[in-house]
Amino acid sequence: MDLAAATSATKDAGADALERPRWCGGRLRGDSSVLPEWLATMLDGHAWPSASPYAALPWSRTVCEHVDYEGAWRDHRALFTEQPRTGAPAPSALWEAKRALAKSGTALLLDVQVELVDGRLALAIYGAGVRGWLDDVAWKRVAGLLTTCCSMLHEPHEDVVPFDLLPSMKRPSSSGKRALPTPVRPLSRESGYGSYTWWGYPVHGTPEAGCSCAAHEVA
Repeated sequence: MDLAAATSATKDAGADALERPRWCGGRLRGDSSVLPEWLATMLDGHAWPSASPYAALPWSRTVCEHVDYEGAWRDHRALFTEQPRTGAPAPSALWEAKRALAKSGTALLLDVQVELVDGRLALAIYGAGVRGWLDDVAWKRVAGLLTTCCSMLHEPHEDVVPFDLLPSMKRPSSSGKRALPTPVRPLSRESGYGSYTWWGYPVHGTPEAGCSCAAHEVA
């Protein structure tokens, strides 16, 4: 191939990449026949590897805002109830937070894995959050929806630059001090380095007796 042809091919490849700007991960890897076609199509291009023994495929985890899990919940709700675990909010709380963040121009990222539970497919939610620092308005809108008594909350420093992961010894992690707009308190909370305001939801958790957080709405 001559230089002109190679340059043209490179431009074509670049154009193809630009036509798929929502791709943020890799292709599904493994026997994707275990997934219905609509789900495989939805996840393709957003998949990340997982070492979990419950993962349906070697690459079946997504951590992004591009996959329409709300649509999946609306049309295939049983997938969200197959995984017998606690800690995460009810999906309805996540969609409410998603819409509230969209009003402020921020996207909700979800950490979701496709799993096999007793041979049945399940969509398990392991985390939710946003890139960077949440301003006070957005914080008040969503912190109460995303915080459960089993959650692990991490807030970046206010001046964090998203994706700047280089630490500074002058800024150690500390306990988060911003007021939560809910009486519910997370299992753990810290403010430090990292590019995300993030709520992690454990595989197993023990909801507090008498707590009214959204985690208790999950079967």
